[in-house]
Amino acid sequence: MDISPQEEAAQGPSVAVAGYIWVDFGLGTDTGASIRGPESVMGLFALRPSITASDMTHIISISKFLDTTGVVCRTANVFHAISKGLYGQTVYIFPPSAH
Repeated sequence: MDISPQEEAAQGPSVAVAGYIWVDFGLGTDTGASIRGPESVMGLFALRPSITASDMTHIISISKFLDTTGVVCRTANVFHAISKGLYGQTVYIFPPSAH
């Protein structure tokens, strides 16, 4: 898998996680797919939680009704651990499907 930075990545966390093997995760903000868009192209794991999932007190926002923090990770295991640390008990593990 090519994990080199891609031109589609406008976000610093995306470029760092994709470009440097020693960077396991990054944090950023998402107003309109700036976390999810580039990551889907780069094969990374990304999450844009609802706007009330994290504290935005010290973050300069473009739109208080759209902005939220987002997490970008290289692997599913790191993604789960970071998400659980950031969002607490609102992160669930679902059992594998029987199908």
